[in-house]
Amino acid sequence: MSKRKTISVKDLVILANHALTGSGSMFTPEYRKGVCGLISTVLHTTGNYEGFRYLDAREVPPGEKPGIVYGLELNPNEFPDETRRAYYLPRHCK
Repeated sequence: MSKRKTISVKDLVILANHALTGSGSMFTPEYRKGVCGLISTVLHTTGNYEGFRYLDAREVPPGEKPGIVYGLELNPNEFPDETRRAYYLPRHCK
């Protein structure tokens, strides 16, 4: 019988954060919304939720909407993309 394989919560957060900064046809807002839901559920269920922060324009691919915009008045077509975030790594997980 094979040994059970697991992934650490910390490694899962790193993978999720990579997906939330990704670009290209795979990393659509709908895909990122699913990643946000999954990682939030895992973090809350395991008692490791430390929050998240929105990514600014320097942290997303060129030409794509950031998660937060500072100092600008926006019209509804310019609202930031709420799926552009980075989850904080759990402090007490390996």
